[in-house]
This record gives sequence, structure tokens and C-alpha cells, in this order.
Amino acid sequence: MERRAPNHGRKLSADCAHELLNGKISYSFTDYAGYGDGVGTDAGDFVSDEMRADWLANRELLIKVWKSGKLFPHDVWPGWRIWLSVDHNGEPLPWCERQFGGSSSPRK
Repeated sequence: MERRAPNHGRKLSADCAHELLNGKISYSFTDYAGYGDGVGTDAGDFVSDEMRADWLANRELLIKVWKSGKLFPHDVWPGWRIWLSVDHNGEPLPWCERQFGGSSSPRK
């Protein structure tokens, strides 16, 4: 699977937002624009400088969406697909906030 261009300076794709929020990757049949390789489904396996930069650049919006309780934030990401949902699983914060917090370094 071909990697997409970094999101810096552009709106975050629905696939990237889903992966940052949930830590899980769901591949579509067409137009996938996330961090994965077409096979792996754990976003933790694809942590990169690009992912960290996307998280930091979009952190406030992603936390706001998470706290809103919306399962399908179509108003924020018009390309949000039906198989992508915000999976709270009782967690108070999204996956990437738990992973990186307000920094670009993984938490230990």
C-alpha cells in the first residue's frame, strides 16, 4: 500500500483522525488515507514523526470530538465512513492522548 502525503498544513483525513482517536486501523476498499500499511490494524505499530506531528497539530479538535461523545463526527470530517466510529470503551481520553499527551514523545 502506498503511503499518503503528510497532513501538515492540511485538514486531517478521517482515517487518520479515527486512528489517532482509537488506536485501531480500519482499511477501506478504496481511498484509504491513514497511517497503516494495508495489513496491520494496531496504530501503535505505525507510530511515526508524521503521526506525532498530526496529533500535536490537531490535538485540541480531536479531544473536543472525543469529549463530545459523537460516534460519527461527519460535521468535522465529511469523509468519515460508516465503518469508522469513535470507540470510547470507557476511556476518558483518546488513544493518542494516552500515548503521547501534549508532547511528541511516547509515554512510558
